Amino acid sequence: MAKSSRKCGFSGCEKKHYALGYCSAHHTKLRRHGTPEGVRPTHHGEPMAFLLDALHANSRDCIIWPFSRSDKGYARISVKKDGRRRMALASNVICELVHGAAPTPDHEAAHSCGNGHLACVHPDHVRWKTHAENMAEMMEHGRSTRGEKHALAKISEDTVRSIRREFPAVTKRQLSLKYKISPSHVSRIINGERWAHVA
Repeated sequence: MAKSSRKCGFSGCEKKHYALGYCSAHHTKLRRHGTPEGVRPTHHGEPMAFLLDALHANSRDCIIWPFSRSDKGYARISVKKDGRRRMALASNVICELVHGAAPTPDHEAAHSCGNGHLACVHPDHVRWKTHAENMAEMMEHGRSTRGEKHALAKISEDTVRSIRREFPAVTKRQLSLKYKISPSHVSRIINGERWAHVA
């Protein structure tokens, strides 16, 4: 079988394609920083200075973090806590600067703009929400990857409704063969353990 001669899609890079259109090096930068360009070197204190400047934003437009990002695109910053440095989400840090400490350990910074995954750190776009509230808001923004939007989903929401409608007239075994999923998956759908959001 002939080897692929596909090249990295990053402008000017001649290395062999590895994944997602990029060579191994640019793919790693994409995963770590949310962009194949990676991030520019930063001086000590520069990321925090950027957040403090963001507090005085005059525009309602998203303020996009130019520094390190998580593999899902969220802004990250190194902070000192209990005498040790650790990585934290910059949105949590800006949220704390604006609204004070999180009400509970279960709270996280939620973005009203829906652009946390694009590294927005606008102080007016963040507020504390529980994880469940944040996930519900992501669904409103059309960003949820649960259900058929998930990359590994094998069936659609319509299929889930059909399975629930057909059972118990059709056995779980028959449903698993019909829809090409495991009997245990059928059971979890019927019991509401999977696809619970589908009415």
